[in-house]
Amino acid sequence: MSKLIDKLLKYSFAVLSFIIFIICLVGGLCVSYRYKLDVVRLNVYIFIVSVVFIVVILKIITLVGKFIKDRFKVNARVYVYLVSLVFMCFQIYLIHSYYFNTGWDSGRVIDAAYQLSKNIKLQESANEYFSYYPNNVLITILFSKIISFSNVIGLEEYSYFIILVVQSLINIATGILIFEIIEDLTKSNSLALLGYFIYIILIGLSPWVSIPYSDSMALIIPIIMFYLYIRLCNGYSKIINTFLIVFLAVFGYMLKPQTIIFFISCVVVSILFIKNYNLKNILKILILVVFLFGISYSSIKYFSSDENMSLNSELEISYDHFLKMGLNNSNDGGYSSNDVMDSVSYKTKEEREKANFKVIKERLKDYGVIGLFNHQVKKTLVNYNDGTFAWSREGTFYLNIQEKNQGVFSSIRNFYYENGKFHFIFKYVTQGIWLFVLFCLSLNGFLKMKYLNNNVRVLYLALIGLFIFESIFEARARYLYTYVPIFIVTAILGLKALIDKINK
Repeated sequence: MSKLIDKLLKYSFAVLSFIIFIICLVGGLCVSYRYKLDVVRLNVYIFIVSVVFIVVILKIITLVGKFIKDRFKVNARVYVYLVSLVFMCFQIYLIHSYYFNTGWDSGRVIDAAYQLSKNIKLQESANEYFSYYPNNVLITILFSKIISFSNVIGLEEYSYFIILVVQSLINIATGILIFEIIEDLTKSNSLALLGYFIYIILIGLSPWVSIPYSDSMALIIPIIMFYLYIRLCNGYSKIINTFLIVFLAVFGYMLKPQTIIFFISCVVVSILFIKNYNLKNILKILILVVFLFGISYSSIKYFSSDENMSLNSELEISYDHFLKMGLNNSNDGGYSSNDVMDSVSYKTKEEREKANFKVIKERLKDYGVIGLFNHQVKKTLVNYNDGTFAWSREGTFYLNIQEKNQGVFSSIRNFYYENGKFHFIFKYVTQGIWLFVLFCLSLNGFLKMKYLNNNVRVLYLALIGLFIFESIFEARARYLYTYVPIFIVTAILGLKALIDKINK
């Protein structure tokens, strides 16, 4: 039964990944959809160039790494830490050069965080917003604490930028974890360095680090859960690592709901592939997880409470709304202001849920089988066919730009800003690297069954779960951002599987 599940899991993941890659590769040419990145019409050429580029980079990394190891007898890990330190300074300089105040949800969160940091009661409109979207309460409290700390140390003027520095630190730590994990799984310095390099291009240089919101703050959660899970599987501090994983799962869910998918994958794999399979052992795992879950939830809930917030639980926009919005035809499952206005028009959860499910049934009926299939293809393109992860696509994105347009600041802004004359380079590079990552995911079909352990199973199941989640609910490429480290690790495993196959 275990072998059957393994084969089903491996080949399902490989086939699904290949289908996503093919849809993205050619979909930009023949399918019209919302939030379409303009460079996708050249996806085939971009992909070919990226493959050649990555092969050259891997060869350089291998040769240079061998030379350094033979000449200086220093482990690659030392250089990664040094590079990370230097890159952190560079990243903070970049952020300082181009950061700006943005609108949409991020702006609402920041405005509320400043009020809470000054012990000011939120206005009715703000309380209404957080009642609708309670998942943004924790991030608001976190930001308010950072702002309060900035005030205490006399840096109130720079509190906004300090939040971005915190996000930069999270970004850098995530890159280091990727290197550590890939090296542990592949036993290859070259592949670990390649994964780190890909991360730097896709996420390290990504401007999303300059947007104060849950995407950047939750970036480290899935990958650190995976790091702890590897340690747990290796027998290190089982109780401590289990508690940390559960705590991060609860914290991540309250910060960015998609992160809970990784935790669910860990639990499912641990139960399905438990070494001593009996009801008693399964119950032990479940009881421990539920107990730790309760402790974690209570402590985080207490931390995220504030007397200056007054929320109405009846206004909460729950899963039925996002399920409805994921089926809207006007924006191909993306954000729909009409759907939002419809949902908030109901004053109780019961009324809202009943009305939303009525719309869901109507939309499913209108689509039919063929229509729903075409809709899902478009949603896949919206979610996966954008290496910038929908940069500049949110409402009132460039709300307030700082006056720094001289010299090098101007060049940096021309690279990152939507209307910048160098912005096309940013889009081509990120799209090429992202397509390479998506392609390498499908290469996991070459992975030998003997290497399919719990660590790999969790990766496959988590990314399958993420695809299902994003296919059902609201579509947006930005929602994949926190899982990019997991994508990269899994892609490198696929690349290693192909290299092993070629070598054989």
